Amino acid sequence: MAALKVNWLPYQGSKILFDVDALNVFLVLFSAFLAYLFPLELFICAYIILGPLHYLTEIKWLHDKNYFFDTNSTWLFICLLSAFAIFFPKLCFYLLPDGFPFEDFVYQWNEWTNGFILITLLLAIMFPIMKTKTYRIVAVIAALLLSIALKFAVSFSLFIGIMIPTLIHVYVFTALFMAYGNKKSKSRSGMVSLLLLLVLPVGLFFIDIPEGSFLFDDFLKNLYIDNKLHHLPVYLNDFLGLSDGSSFFFYESLWIKTMMFISFAYCYHYLNWFSKTTVINWHKEFNFTSAIALFVTYAILLATYFYDVALGLLMSLLFGFLHVFLEFPLNVRSIKALFVK
Repeated sequence: MAALKVNWLPYQGSKILFDVDALNVFLVLFSAFLAYLFPLELFICAYIILGPLHYLTEIKWLHDKNYFFDTNSTWLFICLLSAFAIFFPKLCFYLLPDGFPFEDFVYQWNEWTNGFILITLLLAIMFPIMKTKTYRIVAVIAALLLSIALKFAVSFSLFIGIMIPTLIHVYVFTALFMAYGNKKSKSRSGMVSLLLLLVLPVGLFFIDIPEGSFLFDDFLKNLYIDNKLHHLPVYLNDFLGLSDGSSFFFYESLWIKTMMFISFAYCYHYLNWFSKTTVINWHKEFNFTSAIALFVTYAILLATYFYDVALGLLMSLLFGFLHVFLEFPLNVRSIKALFVK
């Protein structure tokens, strides 16, 4: 597994590094500025336009790095199984009319999908320690039993089912990657970009937003609500204890600030990935065939959004979960490298 020994973390301490760190200072400020001006519009545009391109390019890069796992085919199988297990019931709800055969079974299946996130995360943590087939079977059983035990815990649903594949992935893990890079490089501009990433969202909650400061387009508001995108700010505030999780209002200060934070986190997460092109050189892994395949897939996803936003979001959900799951071993390695000498 020589690939695991070279460039497995995104910062290497070269001359390019400092250019990228300086760029990321600008990108953090730029993302925050856009989020302040367009708290609703920025999230929708970033998620629809930048999101799929990020998923596809990172999945290709992770594949070329063997997913930072000892047996890449095993981890790919686990992640594909988990992603499709989450995607399938939602596809049924989209395609089939109410009252379709086995509807109750599909609803029950959908209620258990948070368990697939937890199981995949636990296996990413345990498999590097448990090398033999017997131990890994034990790990799978233990993860399955724990997911069953935690199914009805509200905190489990909020943290595992909502926060990990969304804001923890796009904000917390991004900050941890940056912290590791700064630990290795001692870059001043890198430290500034990390501090800005951490401080600016806090500052959002202290700014004054006079009533009537924003007026969102009705089409975008309906898109946001109809496709349940408002669930993320609702669940976030519920998780933080700032609301009871039962309401959402576009023009109240709390909700505007929450949308600003979410837009900022997603926009910068995507821009950060593309800014690292010259550092981790993910673009060099593409040949002509793989590049064409990627852009055709990306074009199809964008066309799907144009045809039906709900279907586009559904397809992005599949690729989004797959890239989150495939990245778990890298997340585990990065956290270990950050906190363990």
